[in-house]
Amino acid sequence: MYSNQLLDLNNPEVRQRLLADRLQGGQTLVTSQLCKELGVSLATLRRDLLSLEAQGLVKRVRGGAVPLSAPALPYKERQPQKPDFIHNATAALAPYLHDDMVLLLDGGHSLLQLARALPVLKNLLIITPAPAVALVAMERNIKTLLIGGQLSPLGAVSVGALAERQLASCAADLCIQGTCAIDVNFGFSADDLEEASLRQQMAHSSTKTIVIADKSKLNRRARHQVHPLSETHLLITDAAQIETEIFSNAGLLITNV
Repeated sequence: MYSNQLLDLNNPEVRQRLLADRLQGGQTLVTSQLCKELGVSLATLRRDLLSLEAQGLVKRVRGGAVPLSAPALPYKERQPQKPDFIHNATAALAPYLHDDMVLLLDGGHSLLQLARALPVLKNLLIITPAPAVALVAMERNIKTLLIGGQLSPLGAVSVGALAERQLASCAADLCIQGTCAIDVNFGFSADDLEEASLRQQMAHSSTKTIVIADKSKLNRRARHQVHPLSETHLLITDAAQIETEIFSNAGLLITNV
């Protein structure tokens, strides 16, 4: 419990700054707990959450609120993942990789690094909507099918009806995707509507879907749902087990690397 001697919790700006700090740390806000902790009424706390939602800091949900993920930078402005994370993620994928498989790869820097690190399997076919990933696969003498369409500047992947029709005609053994955000109730989500739709079709065209995401994506919601946790076979992340326990309890299989 916070003391009014330390913080003036009767001041809405003070309360909202406190709540915003928690959101920045990736915490989910539970109204019943916060009312007791801050000593305010449910109506007061709801007004605080409405204000934070208007500022684009939070998404109100039943019983509280969750932090919104910061909009992703365009592909050309984003930094690659740390090499150790991709190396460990590649090792975690080993049990799911085999000769003669069809592998569907998403775009983005993480998947590009992954394409460079994957083992060259016998008679492997990589299908991807990302030209950068396709070029890496081709340079490694891996048979590659590039999905065409208009390129999205956010993820540098082909999007739209043409890309989705091509994906619908494919049958992959495994789909490996990135994500913008992961929430235990909302599932995996994306900032761009067309990229969300593309990833949905990628998952539908594959027997299994594995998502690779660093810990900054946890407990956040982006604008558009891709698929719920139940439709994902595995999440590979560098988050600690204690940070992913809420997702494990919801039934998601997780490998912490």
